[in-house]
Amino acid sequence: RSDGDGTARFPAIPQGRYGIYVSAPGRGARYLPDAVEAPLPAGAAPTEVRLGPGGTLHGRIAGVDPAARTHILRISGGGALLFSLVRDGGDFLFHGVPAGETTLTLLQEDRVVAERPLAVAAGETAWLEWKVGDE
Repeated sequence: RSDGDGTARFPAIPQGRYGIYVSAPGRGARYLPDAVEAPLPAGAAPTEVRLGPGGTLHGRIAGVDPAARTHILRISGGGALLFSLVRDGGDFLFHGVPAGETTLTLLQEDRVVAERPLAVAAGETAWLEWKVGDE
């Protein structure tokens, strides 16, 4: 939980990389990344994690293995880590996609199958048709 100014303190956490999950009630949280990756230095040095307006990505993916039990898409980069299940028919949706260059990854049963670069502008709603194997 943070102060009113957004400051959060995590005492006695060892140095490393951590996923920080955020909700911002009353601030349009669906347009902010709900997870950011933050490197925490050794000691008590302050680390700033900035949350900014993100974009929305709608799309449809084709060419996935129909025998796989799960199809999950992951967006990484720009300090965010977002996941979406692929629905029947290949549809998917992400909110809070960080502005700028990121990577979209298809995972089937926890195995990376394909990756592609992705760019969505802050506040933009983008549509993506992705045929796996046509990269």
